[in-house]
Amino acid sequence: MKKLLVLSAALLGIFFTSCSSDDDDSGNPLIGSWGFFQDENANGELEEGDECSKKLTLIFREDMSFELEAYGSITGDPDECEKDSDSDTGTWAILSEGLLAITYSEGDVEQGMYSIDGNTLTIINEYESNGETETERSIYIRR
Repeated sequence: MKKLLVLSAALLGIFFTSCSSDDDDSGNPLIGSWGFFQDENANGELEEGDECSKKLTLIFREDMSFELEAYGSITGDPDECEKDSDSDTGTWAILSEGLLAITYSEGDVEQGMYSIDGNTLTIINEYESNGETETERSIYIRR
């Protein structure tokens, strides 16, 4: 009987330790922290960011809030990387399959297409510049 009790306790311990409390039960793969990796340059080629720009982080929370932590060099020296004034907060919503809307704290709204492939998030935004439509593609890696 004592062996059965010890075996039962051991099995329960294994069962409870295999269930992680930080599993994403929301079902939405966008929720989490995403670090900037690369974006598209003017020639349409993907270009990896420097060490400072790779510190940029997008955090999407289950309560539909988000935080953007942007980094840059005030002096132009990439070794002097600091959190910069482009950091922001706000809310996010999925408008339809693959269409993301971000509302910044000051009220600006951006919409863009997004896709997730494994641990890679791609966001594509279109905007007007000098009367022409420009497309911007940014790639983030889950942190």
